[in-house]
Amino acid sequence: MRDTTDNTIEINISSNEARKVSYLLNNEQPVRCTIIGNQPLFYMDYESEIEDCDEYAMDDPFGFEAIEASVARLNEKLKPDFIDSPEHDRMVEERFGEFLEAATQVSSKIETDDQSSSELNKYEFMKADLLSTLNKSRVTKEYLAHGKSFDMDIIYTVQIETAVYDKVSGHIYINPTLEKTDQILLTLRELRRMWQHRNGVLLHPLTFHPDQAILVNRVQIADLAVSVIRGAWELQLSDEKDAWNRLENSSMADLARAFARESFMDFRTLNNGVAASAVFEAWFLSDRCREVDRELIQQMLADYQGYVFENEQTSAQIGADLIVSLGKMPFGKNYLASHINTVMHDALFTEVRDRSNGNFLWFIKFERSFRETEQELQNGESNKSRENLFGNNQKENRFGDHEEENIVSLPHSKARNPSVADEKSSANIIDFHRKSSER
Repeated sequence: MRDTTDNTIEINISSNEARKVSYLLNNEQPVRCTIIGNQPLFYMDYESEIEDCDEYAMDDPFGFEAIEASVARLNEKLKPDFIDSPEHDRMVEERFGEFLEAATQVSSKIETDDQSSSELNKYEFMKADLLSTLNKSRVTKEYLAHGKSFDMDIIYTVQIETAVYDKVSGHIYINPTLEKTDQILLTLRELRRMWQHRNGVLLHPLTFHPDQAILVNRVQIADLAVSVIRGAWELQLSDEKDAWNRLENSSMADLARAFARESFMDFRTLNNGVAASAVFEAWFLSDRCREVDRELIQQMLADYQGYVFENEQTSAQIGADLIVSLGKMPFGKNYLASHINTVMHDALFTEVRDRSNGNFLWFIKFERSFRETEQELQNGESNKSRENLFGNNQKENRFGDHEEENIVSLPHSKARNPSVADEKSSANIIDFHRKSSER
């Protein structure tokens, strides 16, 4: 087909299966060759003669096999150039690096899961071994039973340095890297702290007045030492001698000897409180008071809340009751009840021996007494000024009432200025006008 106008279209059809169409638009030829097949709007984007298709011996040039062959040929043309290019090397390195990173993450996750599960199993084994050892002591067994009633648990964690009892959660946390002997001794101490908390005697010393705060803090810490010594001694009687040997070769050897002396002399001292009171007294005879006093006084200097018990006599009475309660044991006699008067008044238990601690304590007591006196004076002045203010107001009210009662309106009074009289009538002010002498 041919047209002589400007829009010339020339169409040549080579065969029925593949049709080659050439056309011109406005004396231009935008498309040189288009193959129209069974699927409409399908164009081949390479320039070649239709006879080249016979080179591939394709029965159907628009079939799936023909397309795959074309793509394979194109890949063969591009592959050598692309492999030699730096971009190909960079892509290969990036993909290999991503593969290694993903493999590392997967393997590390598997190792972490395995390690965490192995650590949990290890901690459970350590906990079971520790509990089996502690249950050989009678007093420690009672502590564990008492804690079990409050859902207490022993948890291993590396987030703490040694061991601690958390009052909020009610659990005992122990560092698993410690030796078993140290774990036993620290657990004995924290079990006694749990006992103090559950029996309501683990009050913070700063709630008391300074004198009672020093004494209460000392007694609480000394009671922990008594519990550790007694638990280790009972473990020794059950052929678990590692804890007791550790105490005899430590800084607590003087306390251990005091307990052992009383126990060897009479085994009944374990339950009647004599051996425990011997350890308690030995603790105060040592220089341990200076260390615990210094730590508490530093807390007093940084405390801005003040103590809870405002009356010093009330503070002393509550402190005495607390000390008596601290002497209670799971079984046996209270080892502090019979010595409460001595503990409250003897200088061995109450005196601050270090001079620096005594100076700081005097400064704290003076500052608090000065603050209390100043507050009382301010309250007294404010009350006095309030009374004066209320008294003056009452007097003014009575005087005003007296004036209103004595004001009399005269019938012959006449105001000079009616407007002024009207304005002042609300205030009960009367303007008198004399009669002239002529009348």
